[in-house]
Amino acid sequence: MTDLQAPNTDWKESAACRGENPDDWQPHRGEWAKIKAAKQTCATCPVLEQCREYGLWLAQHFDTYGIFGGLTRQERFTYLRNRRIPVRSIGAAGQQTTRRTTAHRTREHGTMAAVKRHQFHGEPLCDECSQRLAKYRSDIASARRRKKYSGETGAP
Repeated sequence: MTDLQAPNTDWKESAACRGENPDDWQPHRGEWAKIKAAKQTCATCPVLEQCREYGLWLAQHFDTYGIFGGLTRQERFTYLRNRRIPVRSIGAAGQQTTRRTTAHRTREHGTMAAVKRHQFHGEPLCDECSQRLAKYRSDIASARRRKKYSGETGAP
């Protein structure tokens, strides 16, 4: 990640998008027609893999928008996150920061916040989070039993 030397870009001369309007490759959120058209062009491109690798390299070092190798910005971040590769992002006040990529790096284990983070990312729960979830469920069940047998009606 410390290597900021750009990869070779000689392949750009052979790209299917060469000579097209650059704005078509920088769609805004929700411009699905532009995204679909760009991805269709990418699908027929002879240098798709080189372009995709370049886009992934950019995502690791800079916060980039646009479509590279048939992948949107979010798809590139998801691809890298799933492989636990840190990516760069522009934080507050324009400072470059490393984006956190998994629950293991963002939440203290054994908390409900970490459990939810694991679930959000589709990750299996670690031991600490599994134990916390079991305790949470047990506490909820105990509270329901106490309420049921104590005669509480819940009405004021």
